[in-house]
Amino acid sequence: MERRAEGRQAKREFWAGHVGGERSDLSQTGYCREHRISLKCFVYWKRKLTPREAPTTLVEVSRLKVSEVFVHPRPLCLRILGGLCGSARHGLNEVR
Repeated sequence: MERRAEGRQAKREFWAGHVGGERSDLSQTGYCREHRISLKCFVYWKRKLTPREAPTTLVEVSRLKVSEVFVHPRPLCLRILGGLCGSARHGLNEVR
């Protein structure tokens, strides 16, 4: 049992070294090719070892009265599915 745990720890340390040592001037494919490691395994371990953001939660938003609407100089940006961003600029028509 101890040998198995040691093997898992060694594997984790191996991939932590690669994930942490990834150079910004190379793509993931280039890094893996240069170090002769599997891209599929690299991506798996990168996901496994990278801390996750807090889970996204939905909240109910009540409609504002027209007198309560204000215009902000920057567009509204909604982050969806871990990175996709949908933006809305002022001047949109109210949806009924």
